[in-house]
Amino acid sequence: MSGNPTSTVSPEPTTQSSEKQRVPDILAQPPSGPSVNAPSQSKGPLGAIYRAVSTALWRTVDIVVWTLDQSKPASRDFAHKVVITPLVVETKKNTPTAPRTLGQRVHSLWIYKLLQRLKRDIVLSIIPTLDLLEGEVIRLDIHQAPYRDVVPRRIFGFWWAILLAASALTLLIGYAAQLVGGPFALGLFVWVIPILVFAWAAEERIHYQQWRLVITNWRTIMFMPTPHSHWLVDDVRLQAGRIQVVDVNFSPSRWWRLFQIATGARDLVISISGYGFKANTAEVRDGLIIPDVMPEDVKKLEEIVFKK
Repeated sequence: MSGNPTSTVSPEPTTQSSEKQRVPDILAQPPSGPSVNAPSQSKGPLGAIYRAVSTALWRTVDIVVWTLDQSKPASRDFAHKVVITPLVVETKKNTPTAPRTLGQRVHSLWIYKLLQRLKRDIVLSIIPTLDLLEGEVIRLDIHQAPYRDVVPRRIFGFWWAILLAASALTLLIGYAAQLVGGPFALGLFVWVIPILVFAWAAEERIHYQQWRLVITNWRTIMFMPTPHSHWLVDDVRLQAGRIQVVDVNFSPSRWWRLFQIATGARDLVISISGYGFKANTAEVRDGLIIPDVMPEDVKKLEEIVFKK
C-alpha cells in the first residue's frame, strides 16, 4: 500500500509551576484604551506606526496595573509578618532598663538593711512609741511643761552660732598662747564646752519626750525614763479607770521650785493603790510621778478620772 504515512505528534507537556499557572495571559487579551483602528490613520505607513505604538503603550499600562493589583496584598502581608511583627517583638525584648542610681544600689545592700533595722530598734528603745489597738482612741496626752524643752531646742536650733563662737575662741586662745610662748593647741580645749552643751541638750530633749501620760478609751499608758538605764524608756500600761488618786506637789529641788511657782507647773502624782498617804504629809504613797506638768493638763486628767 502506498500513501502518506501518518505521523502522530505527541502533545507537549503542559505541566507548569503553580506560580506560572496563576499568572493570566494578558498578552492574549485585547489591549485596553481607545481603539487603535482610528479612521483617519488606518491606512499607510503612518497608520501602521500609530497602531504599533498605541498597542505597545496600552499593553504596558495593562501589565503595570495588573502588577500593582497583585502586589498590594502580598506587600501588606509581607510587611506585617516580616517587618512589623519582628520589630515590635524585638523592641519589647531589647528594651533597655534604666541604670540603678547609687542610692538604689546602697539600699539593696544587706549591711544597709541591717543598719536600718538597728536604727529602728534603737529609736524604739529611746523614744516612746504608742501603738493603738484596733478601735482605740486617745482621750488625753500629757507632756511636761513646755519650758523644759525651750533651752535644748534653742541650742540645736542655733548650733551653727555655737560652733562659730567655739571656732573664734579657739583662734583667740591659740593666738594668745603663742604670744606667751605656749602651743596653739591650747585653744582646742574650748571645744569641750560645746560638746558638753550639746550632750546636755540631747539628754534634756530625750527626757522631755520620755515623760508622757496617755489616756485612751481602753488603757492608761505612762512612759518614763528607765531607772538606772541612761536614755532608755520604760512604760506602764493599765486598764482604763484604774487611777484612783491624782495629786500635785512641788519639786524636791529648792531652785527648781522657782520655775514651778512662776509658771504654775507641779509634779503630778497618780496612784492606783487607793488612798495611801505618807505620815504627817499630804503626799500620796506609792504613786507614779511626772515632773513639771501644767495645771490645765492636770484639770483635764481630773475630769476624765473623776467624772464617771
